[in-house]
Amino acid sequence: MSEPADPKHDASVDTLLADVPSLAPRPDLVEVARGAFRFAQFLLDDEENLTRTGNLSGAAKERLRARTLELLGVDEGESA
Repeated sequence: MSEPADPKHDASVDTLLADVPSLAPRPDLVEVARGAFRFAQFLLDDEENLTRTGNLSGAAKERLRARTLELLGVDEGESA
C-alpha cells in the first residue's frame, strides 16, 4: 500500500520530525513516521473516512493502526 507523495506535506513532516532529538540517531523510525503521517493525510483527504465532525472514523483509525504496524514490521498478533 503506497500513498502518493506530496512534497509540501513531506517537507512539513520533515520539519516536525527534525525537532525530535531522539529520532536523530534512528532514521528507520523517521521513515516510519513519514509513512504514518503520509497515510494519515491520505485517509483525511477522503470524506468516506471521516465522521460528521471531521475526525477519522473507527475503521479509518484501524487502517492507520494497521499501516503503522506494517511500517514498523510488527505482526498484528504481536501488538495485542
